[in-house]
Amino acid sequence: MSKPANSWYGIVIKTIRRYPELKKRKAQMHNSNIIANYSAMPKSNTSSRTTENIAIRELKPADERELQAVEKAIGVMYSLNEGKEIMKIVELVDFKHTHLLRGAAFECNISEQTAKRRRQVFVNECARQLGYL
Repeated sequence: MSKPANSWYGIVIKTIRRYPELKKRKAQMHNSNIIANYSAMPKSNTSSRTTENIAIRELKPADERELQAVEKAIGVMYSLNEGKEIMKIVELVDFKHTHLLRGAAFECNISEQTAKRRRQVFVNECARQLGYL
């Protein structure tokens, strides 16, 4: 495989591939027991403000920026005519890691070159959302 002409290409691909993990981490941060802590001990050191603690938990700013960029790119893809097909390719190749580009093209009944071009549309949109384009 030849080296891409853009220096940001590898960074964007890694960001796309990290998306499921970032989304899962963010969901886990906000899923927690929201029942108040009641203790019979006076001046207990445990906080009973669990709802507030959940609300203020966030990802690192860089991770949050990457997550939002990929989510915006996904939204843009669904507004395109071939958006569902693009997202199926990206899901199989980058999110789930179950197929290579050739296998994803076979699943979508398109040529490998077409799959490559469609995936590139998503990569470019992610790069645009991240500020590289």
